[in-house]
Amino acid sequence: MLKWINDLMGNKNTDKGGDGRGLKLYAFLEGETVSLKDVPDQVFSKKILGTGMATMPSGNLLLSPIDGKVAAIMKRTGHSCCVRGEKGLEILLHIGVNTVEMNGDGFEILVTDGQEVKAGDPLLKFSPEKIKEAGLPLISSMVITEMGEYRKVSFKTGEIVKKGDVIGELN
Repeated sequence: MLKWINDLMGNKNTDKGGDGRGLKLYAFLEGETVSLKDVPDQVFSKKILGTGMATMPSGNLLLSPIDGKVAAIMKRTGHSCCVRGEKGLEILLHIGVNTVEMNGDGFEILVTDGQEVKAGDPLLKFSPEKIKEAGLPLISSMVITEMGEYRKVSFKTGEIVKKGDVIGELN
């Protein structure tokens, strides 16, 4: 686990566009993309788990940002999952902040561990209303926990995105 933290410390990450030749990251939620630093949870905002971005969702489906395999899913709570892509890439997707406290209420898992997925495939369905009723922030995070062979990542923040929109790039 410390390996990926150390690897990430040496990466040059930006919030600028990539060169268009790398692996594209697609919208993991529909809504407004924001910087990870705006997430009211220091594990995410301080990039403890890795670099990434967040979205203030306008819909209720968590989508895969890449082609890959479901590497892990929080079966008991349904609030988070991980997708593994090519070249050692691993991405954590997390709905809301502290939503683990909801014990699965308002979450529906749509995939299984090891399932192959394409970018844009639904992974989880969630209830924004139940998250708000629980008094928890809805802002949701995408964190690159393993860069694998990639050395640089860029994100597009401050945009309204929908399924199929490019939100970042890895090179």
